[in-house]
Amino acid sequence: MCEVRREKRSYIRDLFLSICIRNMGRIFMEFGKQRDQFRISMQTIVENPLMTIESFNRQFQIGEKEREAVEWGWQQEGGGETMFHVVNAYTRAANWTNYRLRRVTGFRRWVVPY
Repeated sequence: MCEVRREKRSYIRDLFLSICIRNMGRIFMEFGKQRDQFRISMQTIVENPLMTIESFNRQFQIGEKEREAVEWGWQQEGGGETMFHVVNAYTRAANWTNYRLRRVTGFRRWVVPY
């Protein structure tokens, strides 16, 4: 009886380890892809970033308030010339509007000042 339990534990341990090792390989591959995409966005020069932003706004049907937030995000980015700066303008806009929405709805206690 003890021998059977020991064999089951060994099997479960080996199965768990093989799954972990397989998943770790996938995670490292994904990190490599993300690193490459980040590097590409930092190196991709955008000739007219404001026109690109306006094109994205039309493509994704961004509303007027969100457009204002993106413009604010762009100003915060300092008007960089890479795709990274364009994407970051949207990220800043999302964070800013989220902050405003939390303030409006009364969740001030959840807003962490930076």
